[in-house]
Parts: sequence; structure tokens; C-alpha cells
Amino acid sequence: LVPAVSPDVALASEVKYIGEVANLISYDENGFPIYNEDGTPKRDAYVSLYDIENASGTVQLPSSFDVTVRDGSGQESVVENVVPYEIDLKKKYESGSPVGWSNTQVTGIDLSQCSTLSRVSCDELPAVESLDLHGLDQLQRLTIYSCASLASLDVSGCSSLSEYFLTGTEHLDLPDFEQEPWPNLTKLSISKRGDFTSLEGSQLPNLTYLSIS
Repeated sequence: LVPAVSPDVALASEVKYIGEVANLISYDENGFPIYNEDGTPKRDAYVSLYDIENASGTVQLPSSFDVTVRDGSGQESVVENVVPYEIDLKKKYESGSPVGWSNTQVTGIDLSQCSTLSRVSCDELPAVESLDLHGLDQLQRLTIYSCASLASLDVSGCSSLSEYFLTGTEHLDLPDFEQEPWPNLTKLSISKRGDFTSLEGSQLPNLTYLSIS
């Protein structure tokens, strides 16, 4: 049997992820390096994605994927089978000018299969209307900045989320922080939202930082 695929969802095998990967040493909560069984330092993949090519609609990233690194001359190299610890979706600045995210046909990004994600950041993605993070129970930090078209954000099941920063998302329906429990949320910042001016924190028992502007 051939699995059904929504026409609005691009298959990961068809797309090209343009970006960079930094494999950094992982540290525990006390600041000590974490080691693998063979004695080598454990490294986490920090991924910057500057564009998604050959795709339209909603793109669902798999748990591991190849990242194409493109230099200033257009030469390409591929980092294979990246399992992301952090994904930063953003434009790349060269000589002070933004480049990347030229494919405005991508209107949705689904990261729900990237179960190892601890941090997600979305910065200046004007055409993206939806972001799906549901079920990412290791996700700790979410930052969204100047995504003017973003109207749908699914963070259901993100039980470890502790830092939540939103700026310039006027079309996004905000979570009901007064009704839904957020037991691990310690930092919350919401700015450039005239419809959000106050917060009753009974559902945020561990909140230590709050900014509304």
C-alpha cells in the first residue's frame, strides 16, 4: 500500500535544505562535557536554515536530513544525516544585506518529527503561515520574531517548554496562558501585540521572568 500524502505537504525527499551546521560539544546542567561510551565528547547539531528549495505548501522535516551548505561563490557541499538539537530558521546576512528565504511558496513548516529538538527560532519569515511543533517533549526554548504571516502555532505536548519569546506576530492566536497549565515555563516575553496587555499567572507557577511590551 502507498501511504496517502496531502498535496499541501511537501515530501522531505524532494526538498533541499540550504543552511549551515555547527556540531558543538554538549554539556550537562552543571557545565561539564558529556561523553559518549567510546570516550569522545557528545556533540549536538546546531542548524541554521536559510532557505528551503524545490518545495511549496507545508514542508515536514524528518528526524534527520541533509543540509546543503552553499558558499558565496555558489559552490555546494552536503552535511548528511543531521539530527538537529537546535534549528534556527532565518535569513542570512551577507555584507549587511539579507539573503535567503526567497521561496515564498513555502507557507508552513512542520518540525514535529524532529524529536531531539531542544530549541527552535524563527526570524523574519514573511510567507510562513503555520509552524507545527506538536509532541516535541524535549523542546525547551521557542523564539519567534517578525513572522508577519504566522497565524497557526502548535505547541501541544511541548511539556518541557521553559522559555517562550514572541515578537511581531500580530496574526497569531496566542495560547491561553490563564487556562492551560504551563508548569515548566520560567520565561515569557510577548511584544508588539496590542491585544495582549496583562496576564494572570495562576497557571504559570514557576514563571520568573515576564515581559509584555
